[in-house]
Amino acid sequence: LAMGALRRHQCLIAAFVLAGLLLVQAEARGVTSAYRRRLEAAEDMPLDADVFAVPPGHNAPQQVHVTLGDQAGTAMTVSWVTVDEVGNSTVMYGRAMGRLDMAAEGTHTRYKYHNYTSGFIHHCTLTSLEV
Repeated sequence: LAMGALRRHQCLIAAFVLAGLLLVQAEARGVTSAYRRRLEAAEDMPLDADVFAVPPGHNAPQQVHVTLGDQAGTAMTVSWVTVDEVGNSTVMYGRAMGRLDMAAEGTHTRYKYHNYTSGFIHHCTLTSLEV
């Protein structure tokens, strides 16, 4: 009889511990940071802001992006769009602004969707960079 009472007591303790863990987990669910969006509307960037201006020069690169090119951190991929014509997909780079003595050749593509045709989208990966 004492063994049966002990067993029920252990099961009861286990049930309380499990219920406590479930409550703690439910309390923390969905919380990722302290950031809270303001209720009032954000102010839009004006359409005449300089970031929306077309760069000067014929077929100048637009929408330039630089992203990590490999897992080791020794490559970067540069992407951009040219609008008027293909141009070239070469990126010149170097260790100093006045000495761009390295070059990487990239590729370009373009796509159509219904009546829209994209500009020429270039991607070029610079490899063997120093960490």
